[in-house]
Amino acid sequence: MPAPPQGNMVLPDGLGQTIPFTFAGVAPDTVTYSGQYLILKSVGATTPAIKSMTVIPANIPARAMSVIATVRAADGTRPFLPLFMEAQKGDANNFIGFLWNGVATLTLRCRRNGTATDSTISKTPSFFETDHEYRIDYLRNQVTFYIDGVSQNNLITNIPAPPFVCEAIEPNPGPATLYLKFPFVIIGAGGSGALVGSGMVQLYGLDNRSGLTSADGAPIVLFHINMEGDHVYRITADIFATAVAAGTANYTITWTENATTQTMVVSASVLNTIATATDLINPDASTDITAQLTFVGFTGTVKVAAVVEELA
Repeated sequence: MPAPPQGNMVLPDGLGQTIPFTFAGVAPDTVTYSGQYLILKSVGATTPAIKSMTVIPANIPARAMSVIATVRAADGTRPFLPLFMEAQKGDANNFIGFLWNGVATLTLRCRRNGTATDSTISKTPSFFETDHEYRIDYLRNQVTFYIDGVSQNNLITNIPAPPFVCEAIEPNPGPATLYLKFPFVIIGAGGSGALVGSGMVQLYGLDNRSGLTSADGAPIVLFHINMEGDHVYRITADIFATAVAAGTANYTITWTENATTQTMVVSASVLNTIATATDLINPDASTDITAQLTFVGFTGTVKVAAVVEELA
């Protein structure tokens, strides 16, 4: 089995590995191994689980990652958690994962500091009695849930930050018999890459429009800062006039920093002359970075572009 990640190790893009794991439970609950499966058996109203021995640290640079497990139940009418992450075993107040109620509802949940965002999908007990691959793709501003490679939904609010313990096949509660298929729980760096020292950045917001002859009626949200305001972002904006008869077109990037509205503006009033600007910002938590095109007596055509990148 691979050695556990140490310190701030960054998994190269696309690389996955089995997480070193342990059994979080007490007798008479058991875990046995048969063929390709770990078999967890809870004989009472308990909540054991297969738990990663390695904690994904709060300062991990790989802020885009995936966690994957293939799971089934002996009896689909028993409620259980196929795959999830939490700050520590039993911390349901900071949680990302799948919850099956044993009847008809599979819940996809993000919960931070006790406040949850849920999405539900209908399933039958028999669905859970065959192998299915569950996957969680984690970004700081979005969590995507997959079953058998098909996206089920994206959640963008109440996303907790690391540290995380990865867990699978937890009865909710028992008794239950649950199966976790080899290679058990896999963690890998996501396609968005990592941050400091990795040579990569994460693109979180994009606006790329051309042929514009009228102003925006309202700001466009490029990126919503979730519940963390401690990151550095680079914003870049361009405007280019492809036809000008009169006036000025302004393209404004707006954000909130230290509870104060900040703006970066680029303008076009001359044909075929690009205006560009960039800035490093540290926006407040739970605020938006927006873009808006406005006209001051402008008649003509412009194209605009803006990106938001997380650097650290």
